[in-house]
Amino acid sequence: RRTWDVLIATIVLYCSLLVPVYVAFGVQEGTVFKLLDNATDLLFMLDIALNFFTGYYDRGVVVMDQATVANSYCRGWLMIDVVSSVPVDILIGPRNLNAAGYNDSLIRLHILLRLVKISTLVRLQRISQRLQLAFYVKNSLVTIISAMFIMILYTHWFACGFIYLVRMEGVEDHADFKDLHEKRLAAHATGIGHSRYSTDLEDTETMVGYYMLALYHAIMMMF
Repeated sequence: RRTWDVLIATIVLYCSLLVPVYVAFGVQEGTVFKLLDNATDLLFMLDIALNFFTGYYDRGVVVMDQATVANSYCRGWLMIDVVSSVPVDILIGPRNLNAAGYNDSLIRLHILLRLVKISTLVRLQRISQRLQLAFYVKNSLVTIISAMFIMILYTHWFACGFIYLVRMEGVEDHADFKDLHEKRLAAHATGIGHSRYSTDLEDTETMVGYYMLALYHAIMMMF
């Protein structure tokens, strides 16, 4: 169970960090990432099944009775886990969007369902509690690490949200991003840019530049 918890925690971190990036830049994942997302959905579903047989602590006492465990899970975390495990790319994938002519409502629904995957973070609370007890980690250390992680995660989300707004409104309405965009255009025109897609947000160098700028603004606004 420890190995499984570590695996699920790693996948949760992947979803909470990379899903906002995909949404912010409107990135269409390649084959590898699609397979990884499908594997992630499958593992989350397996985790739901496993949770029906995983005991929990109640006032310092371990509850292992299967009927009690299943009933507690159904009344507590089951619905959240099911919603966060919805295979978005299978239900509303690129083929469905193309077939619908990229209908705005369908695209917004696709984005919303992808962001719902971030709710898998609630699993970390239960996983961290089990791992803390399994490895005898002090509460003070867990508190410090959790506070640092939350601060970094919120800053990351804020930066991704800022990038999404810039994409929707256009770089012309944001001076710093406009300057960066013009520099990238100039570099592309003079042959300095190495990517064929230097003028596009999906270019790796441009994405990094936009993200670092958005991250700077996020830090300044949050602190």
